[in-house]
Amino acid sequence: MASELIVQTLKGPTSGANANKVIIPSGQTLECSSAVVAPGSILQTVEYVQTSGSLVTSSSSRIGTGVEVTITPNSASSTFIIHGYFGRLNHYDAGGVEIYIGRTVGGSSSYPTAGYYDNANSSTSNQISTPISIHCYDQPSTTSDITYELYVNVTGGGNVYYRDGYDNFIVVQEIAG
Repeated sequence: MASELIVQTLKGPTSGANANKVIIPSGQTLECSSAVVAPGSILQTVEYVQTSGSLVTSSSSRIGTGVEVTITPNSASSTFIIHGYFGRLNHYDAGGVEIYIGRTVGGSSSYPTAGYYDNANSSTSNQISTPISIHCYDQPSTTSDITYELYVNVTGGGNVYYRDGYDNFIVVQEIAG
């Protein structure tokens, strides 16, 4: 017959070789009906890798790239770490390119971070072709679905192309608060 022990706090001894430890002996396991969550632990990771398709724009307004993921938070106190990457971002002509990580919750969008790279040469025949990444730390304080997406726009003219035979991706990790 199984027994049940109800306690509020478990503490190990305060001195000795195993001070401040609660030890589960070898061969024994601790079984939990749900996950044991410690602050700072990764609760979940979602990713999207775009292996085909491309985008060409000369827009000075933010354009969604379709490189996006949706995540349902486990807790409103969670923090999210977002990594975005373009395998190759091409910009032709003068000006620069802005890249963003956009967040949409319940139809409301915001941009928790932005990055920028600039053509060093103002010549209209200039071209930059480089891999580029952007990272963001976000605390949206919600348990509603969150969609994170990579956005681009040009500044000062020209066109920006992405994909061009290289993978693009976004990875979102939920960290316990």
